[in-house]
Amino acid sequence: MLLVAAGYDAQLAGLTGADWAIKTASLASTLGIFDNLSVATSDPLTRDNAALLIYNALDIEMIQKYENGYAIAFTDHRTLLSAKYGVYKIEGVVVSNEEAALNNTDSDFASAKGKTTMENVKVYASTTSNTTTGEYEEVKGQVVFNVSTTADMLGKTVTMYAKKTTVLSNSTVLGVYLDDASNVVKTTADTQDTMKDFLKGTGLSTDKDTAYYVNYGVMDSEADATKALGFDAKTGRFTNVNGKTNAYGVEMTAIDNDGDGIVEYVLYLQETLTQVIAKSDSKETTTLNAFNKNKAIDNENIVTDANLSEGDLVLVASYGGKYHVSTPNVVTGQMESYSSSKTKEQTITVGGTEYHPSYILFAADAADNTYEFNVLDCGTKDGVDFDIDYDFILDSNDNVIAYRPSSKGVGDYALILDSGYDPGRTNSNPTGEVKVLLADGTEKLYTLNFDASAQNVGEQLFPKLTSSQQKDNGIEELKGFLGSSVQDNTTTKPDGKLPSGDAAKYSSAQHQSGFAAGYVIEYSLNDKDVLTIKSIVGTNATGADRYSPADVDSTLAADYDTGAARIKYGTSGQVAVDKNTVAFYFTTVNGEDKYGVAIGYDKMSNVDKNTAFVAQTTKANLTDVVLFDAEGVAAEKDYAYVLGRTSSSSGYVTLNVLLMDGTASTLKLTKSDYDSLFKGNSDFETAYAYTVNGEGVADLTAPGSSGTHVLTGYAVKLNDGTVAVYSDKKLTKLVDSYSYDKNIWNVEDVSAGTNAPAGAFSTGVAKETVLVLDADENTVRAAYIKSVLDGTEVPDHGTGSLSDGVISTSNETMISDISNQTITLTNDMAASTSSSVTTAQNKLTADVLVNALQGNVKGVYEEVFGTYKLVATNPYPVVTSAMYVGVDTNKGMVYYKIAFANPKAPVITTDLTTTAVTGTELKVVANAPDKGTLSYEWHKVSGGSDSVVGSGSATYTASDAGEYYVVVTNTRNSLTATTKSATCNVGTKVDAAKPTFDTDLKSTGYIGDKLTVKASVTDKGTVSYQWYKDGMPLSGETGESYTPTEAGKYYVIATNTKDDVNGNKTAQTKSTECTVSAKTTITNGNASLTITAPAKDATVTDSKVTGTGVTQKSITWENSATGNDPWSNFSDANFAATTYYRATVVLTANEGYVFGDTASYSSLTVTNAQTVKASVSNNELTLVLTFAVTGS
Repeated sequence: MLLVAAGYDAQLAGLTGADWAIKTASLASTLGIFDNLSVATSDPLTRDNAALLIYNALDIEMIQKYENGYAIAFTDHRTLLSAKYGVYKIEGVVVSNEEAALNNTDSDFASAKGKTTMENVKVYASTTSNTTTGEYEEVKGQVVFNVSTTADMLGKTVTMYAKKTTVLSNSTVLGVYLDDASNVVKTTADTQDTMKDFLKGTGLSTDKDTAYYVNYGVMDSEADATKALGFDAKTGRFTNVNGKTNAYGVEMTAIDNDGDGIVEYVLYLQETLTQVIAKSDSKETTTLNAFNKNKAIDNENIVTDANLSEGDLVLVASYGGKYHVSTPNVVTGQMESYSSSKTKEQTITVGGTEYHPSYILFAADAADNTYEFNVLDCGTKDGVDFDIDYDFILDSNDNVIAYRPSSKGVGDYALILDSGYDPGRTNSNPTGEVKVLLADGTEKLYTLNFDASAQNVGEQLFPKLTSSQQKDNGIEELKGFLGSSVQDNTTTKPDGKLPSGDAAKYSSAQHQSGFAAGYVIEYSLNDKDVLTIKSIVGTNATGADRYSPADVDSTLAADYDTGAARIKYGTSGQVAVDKNTVAFYFTTVNGEDKYGVAIGYDKMSNVDKNTAFVAQTTKANLTDVVLFDAEGVAAEKDYAYVLGRTSSSSGYVTLNVLLMDGTASTLKLTKSDYDSLFKGNSDFETAYAYTVNGEGVADLTAPGSSGTHVLTGYAVKLNDGTVAVYSDKKLTKLVDSYSYDKNIWNVEDVSAGTNAPAGAFSTGVAKETVLVLDADENTVRAAYIKSVLDGTEVPDHGTGSLSDGVISTSNETMISDISNQTITLTNDMAASTSSSVTTAQNKLTADVLVNALQGNVKGVYEEVFGTYKLVATNPYPVVTSAMYVGVDTNKGMVYYKIAFANPKAPVITTDLTTTAVTGTELKVVANAPDKGTLSYEWHKVSGGSDSVVGSGSATYTASDAGEYYVVVTNTRNSLTATTKSATCNVGTKVDAAKPTFDTDLKSTGYIGDKLTVKASVTDKGTVSYQWYKDGMPLSGETGESYTPTEAGKYYVIATNTKDDVNGNKTAQTKSTECTVSAKTTITNGNASLTITAPAKDATVTDSKVTGTGVTQKSITWENSATGNDPWSNFSDANFAATTYYRATVVLTANEGYVFGDTASYSSLTVTNAQTVKASVSNNELTLVLTFAVTGS
């Protein structure tokens, strides 16, 4: 069927008989119909394979006729595509498209969307890929086609099928594909010593015309390209590839696009590992570290398949005005070996696989615990070390560009709470443990990697010693640091006699275990939860044994307030804190250690002036970790409700427990610990604080011990979210009331290994409950309901009124939040003091309070002469004036003063952006949690000076550059609380420059005449054009020229696009309006021609044209003896006798005029002329006048 469509005759072509199928298949194969068919021709055809055969058949030459049994193709080699569909084949080299360009441009340049520029263009009028005659038309220069192509086609020859129009660039492109036969491409992402080595064996070589591009930005030479890639570095990891042609991770492609063996293009593509440092969903922008000057990038300019989030590590290649973003692969494991020799292959082995170091760019220094990988640093404290789990971050070609301690081995900070070591029997087998408070607030007991920790401590203390000396000294220092309750008789005991002869950093005496408590360390964990001390940060302890190498070791010069971004010390010193700073607190009060941790300045506690602190700083005085000698934010422990013992073996006992989330679990502890904690059944069925070491052994702390917050009592619900707890079953002795939200469990009938069902408090019945409270003992973290007290009378919690504060007989106490607070009122009057005092008057009951106070309360009455406790249920009552209550007696009034609560700090829900430009409206959105009144004070910081520049509004328009922030104040009952916003760095606004028309339109024009403009800009932006007719854009008309086909008003808007400015990224200029009208057709009345007829001996004179429509272009004379051919050129000054003369006059149309067709001038006559012949071509009228000479 397909052969018949091409003109083949089965009879004449011999495709008949018993073997017709074989003959047909052979002919089809010869013609190329089976090209790229991957199955046997005898197999049944799928839809896709049928489509392939049809496609190939469209590309074979058609048969015109048969002569002597031979098929004769058309002389113009036409195909079905060209003959039936008008489709032409076009070949050329892609030099620019919407993704990038190879047009001697920088890496930011790309064509407009949907445009592809090609050079070396060949147009096959009717032949396609199976025609071998090579008949084509070469097109000079570059041609822009309306088709999208991809970056991988750049620099390569492609074949394009198009429906050709008069203007080649306006052709409708039907498809584009790479011409594999014309392109020889060699690609690598490995290290290459020289270009010659890289191309060896390929038949390719470079010459002086080879073009080099890095990320599609043009380079003058190979040397300039490798320099741009960083291969000339004098320091750092790039010294490993000095002088190389390529390096691991960089993709290098050599392209010969015409098969002559000479490489036309060498393309380098080098990614950058960076971090997403900001993302705005509302503005649809993303900020990538080290790109676009760290300014926000519109998401439409980011090409990615990833769902990007702030903090993500990403690989970025920037070209063509776009940012191509991908997510790197990560390999987790330990370094097993490495090779760092510069004369051999440099590798690192992880999980049995060898990886090479990458030589893409690194800009992820802002990412937490992420470090640039340099194979030369392996095995040292500055690089990847053995026995530690890391996440190895790979480039797109699976080479290692960076690393970070893995989630199990994360390099982080911890506060030591307890420490100790066992010296072992020899120098080589000491062991150690530390109990630490982690940054997430949990307490853990870990076994130490003693050798690795000792090595790190030795390197930290003795940086100039050899590695073996560092480790030997480090063992002694680590032992002294940890302390031990066991006598150390080894040669590495901390006795002050170090192998190097240096003095011990601690005292020469053996320290007792727990010596390291109060120190902050940097640590990592392996997959077995074994801890390695990476470095000792410091302590606030005093004494000769104190070791504190932190960058800052001082006392506060001013109070530190929550939310402040600076810690001030000394005369003028300060360190910065941010939302990632880890703040530890450790101090001893009455012999008891108080400690806690917070992350971020918005969570850090107030700390008083003159408090000791140490801080480890990084760049710009920003601190990663700070340790205050203060109680600070109390640490919350993990608790487990112990149901009972399940088993014991090998010195361990296993307990069945319920965790705080109600999950059933087990805890293993040593037999000795079990015997000291559990004396009988009464020690079960309560909650114990616990930690678990790396070997899975738990350390339990009994309820009632220092630092624990466990309460057992009888709970009664006061209202949703508030529970009162009594110490007695009669509910006469109130302990206190607490807020609760979740983790309430019913353990009355729960069995071992079963998760606890949810429980609930009740207003009508009391329940025996074990409660785990927060460190401030205000909130229930978890509750385990053991039983219900049936028949117990619950006190009547009548509603009364409560003002805004604490009431006492002697003073007033301010509280920050009365929501669910307990208010204590004591009746100081005793009945015996006055006989006139009645019993009713002595009872300061809830009824009295109902008439005296404002707000909603629940009251608990205890006794006539005693204490009343009230719990506020209205979180934010508003009180307009101070109030007093009291009991009326014969002696007067006993007053209880009500103090107003401190207002809550405003909460900023929408903060300032980190950057803006002048003229931008800065805005914050805030609320007052306690319904107070908000006010705003805007500040500008410039040149070290902080000045108030505005107030009263939540918005402010910055008119000049500087750092701006706003202080939001909440005012309530004349008291205030403030919150400071983020700082916005406002830069001077720079807009894209307006284009200037170097070539502008004229005010008038005519249909059919080309209109042309040319605009330029001063800021090296990209200029684009849009043509308009009568105020409406002309679709697809975006070039510098346009030829109108209709009358109307035409103009062009030139747009300059400059993405790297901080203001308006586009600017437009409108051209002069051109009024286009139809031209006037020249008729007899528009002009007249005067010519002197030839006469014997008369002087030859030129013709003369008068009128507005035409201009004479030229006149030439010829003569003939007979008045017939041949005619000869005549240039004499005078006419001769007996001769015929012929004048050829060429007339051109003036602006605004046009000649009609030839027939319009067929009746023209010229006086004395024998004949007049007229013809019109290219808007010129040619008149041929024949004369016979007179006067002979």
